[in-house]
Amino acid sequence: MYPKIVFIAMAGRTIGMGHATRLKVLRDKAVRLGLNSVSLYAVAPMEDIHIEGFDKQYSTFEQLEADLKKESPIVAVVDGPIERLNREAMIEMRHTGVTICLINDADEPIDPETYDYSISCSVKYADQSKQTGTRLFGPKFIILSDQYVPAYVYKKNISEHVQRLLLSFGGTDPGKITPIALELLNKCSCLVNKLSIEIILGAHADINEKELQSRHQVSIYRGVNNMSERLRHADVAIISGGMTLYEASCVGVPIVTINQNQEQEDEAAAFENLNAIVNLGIHNQLTNAHFDEAMQRMMEPEFRRSLSRTASRLIDARGSERIVQLIQSIVERGTHPMYIDDNHTKWEKLHHSARFRLIYPSETTIRFIKGNFNQGEGHRILDLGCGTGRHVVFLASEGYDVTGIDFSKEGLHYTAQRLEQLNLSAELVQGSIVTLPFENESFDGVISISVIYYFIKADVQRVIDELYRVLKPGGKAFIVVRALDDKRYGQGIEVEPNTYVMDNDFSNEEKMTIHFFSVEEVREMFVGFNEISIGFHREGYSSLADVDSDLLITITK
Repeated sequence: MYPKIVFIAMAGRTIGMGHATRLKVLRDKAVRLGLNSVSLYAVAPMEDIHIEGFDKQYSTFEQLEADLKKESPIVAVVDGPIERLNREAMIEMRHTGVTICLINDADEPIDPETYDYSISCSVKYADQSKQTGTRLFGPKFIILSDQYVPAYVYKKNISEHVQRLLLSFGGTDPGKITPIALELLNKCSCLVNKLSIEIILGAHADINEKELQSRHQVSIYRGVNNMSERLRHADVAIISGGMTLYEASCVGVPIVTINQNQEQEDEAAAFENLNAIVNLGIHNQLTNAHFDEAMQRMMEPEFRRSLSRTASRLIDARGSERIVQLIQSIVERGTHPMYIDDNHTKWEKLHHSARFRLIYPSETTIRFIKGNFNQGEGHRILDLGCGTGRHVVFLASEGYDVTGIDFSKEGLHYTAQRLEQLNLSAELVQGSIVTLPFENESFDGVISISVIYYFIKADVQRVIDELYRVLKPGGKAFIVVRALDDKRYGQGIEVEPNTYVMDNDFSNEEKMTIHFFSVEEVREMFVGFNEISIGFHREGYSSLADVDSDLLITITK
């Protein structure tokens, strides 16, 4: 039987229909590209609304979860506001072997335990549209239906005069922007001539059409299926910063946005920063003067041409195809249960032992620091998984501004004692290296010595993505990982390719998860960095089989 793939959208009158529309498009694309056994589900919490085109609709995540346990899907693509998603249900899905691809456009923090892949299909990342490990981000991943592919190729003709306007504010228009915008158009002093205005209402918009009166010629449509054609024939589109913003940009129609909420406002602001649209902000903050000024600018044909050119270059309408390719790759290689290993408990115990309270820094780390960071220049260095602090103490003694992070209270306590004894200072943070509590581009350098491989591969990639995020442009990092010829390789239960849960304690790592790296895999997982070099370190003991084998990775952002 072909592996099951489910698409799960949050929707409703207050949430809006954008998440549901987007997943409908993605599901259809998956089917057209040959993926079978595909289902589309909606979660519309506590709302009396029927969503067309979905296989089944639920009022809670718990109801959905009960059905998913019977289906045993291999991939779940989830789209909705982060604060509305059920964390426990998503973690439970991962525990049962489901790979979760979470679509998230907002800047909200995401709990790394709830997903395997994060897809940020947003213009906010227009300068860095690419896939980096478990993260896909940028306008190349914006999901549009196939009707917009020819629209992207078609060059929008910008007329000398504005005669046709299109108004559309989403599937539900919860802020009731439609009548507000129409009234602003009625009062707009620069619109001397009578215009043709098309108002597109969503199927679930609670708008009384009889109240939409205007001095202009108005046509009202509800739930249209040829939006690309209507956008192509408009001289100006007045819309919200949701799905229609992406569609209108792809077509190249000049755009004015009036937004329903802060999430739409953030997206529209990103477009405006690129000089692709005119953004008037959130609807309840809009003034007549602000609207009149925007429409006056829209009367200038060269200004509209500039907006059209810029916006249409941002989005190529092939984002759904790229995301489906990710889903196909997951299906082809299979999935794994998310093992809850004993790493944390084990290290707390080991850090009580003198054997694991190392004092001297490694020679390779000293060479990396001395070769790349001059003393006395205020370089900020992060020790990722600092343990009992041998490198934190070394860096502090050499005068660097050092921060150490580790989940182990015992390790940090011992580090703090050593710093106090030596009259040194450093910032010590208890936390997960999978989700770093630091601002973007905070550090000149990062070291992580024999730490990041104590995870399944997806979580290793999250650590790498976080490392990239907190490292300054031009910053350097030094990472030590286990190689495939290490003595531990193959010594436990294989939970995914090259990842084992140790089943003996010959290296004090029983029940720990370890991922082993090939050189090719290192290059693949660190692909977002500008420079990468890989060295080798092998240390033998009583026999050739008793060898610690590491890859020494030096990278530059």
